[in-house]
Amino acid sequence: MADLSAPCDLSGQTALVTGAAGGVGAEIALCLERAGARVFATDLDSARLAEVRADRCAAWDIRALDVSNIEDVGSVVGSVCEEAGQIDILVNCAGIYRMQFLPEITERNGTGCSPSM
Repeated sequence: MADLSAPCDLSGQTALVTGAAGGVGAEIALCLERAGARVFATDLDSARLAEVRADRCAAWDIRALDVSNIEDVGSVVGSVCEEAGQIDILVNCAGIYRMQFLPEITERNGTGCSPSM
């Protein structure tokens, strides 16, 4: 069994973390940075993301990202790949919880929720 408590060296790796303004996403981004990865932190709330980065004295590259918008996702992924060469690590922490059946979720409306919701 692997020793998961051992330090991890991610030097030279590029990580993209969505939802990095939230508690779990921010801590994962910080752990990746401490392990040596170059972190691109994203969130829908870029102002809050900048505050979180400053509070943690982190050196993340930050981007605004609405993960429910496929064009936005493509643009951010493209800019990260252009700047860093590739994405080695992807952590998806963005999102909100809505009680819904998986087949009801569509790309067209982002969440699969009816417009009245």
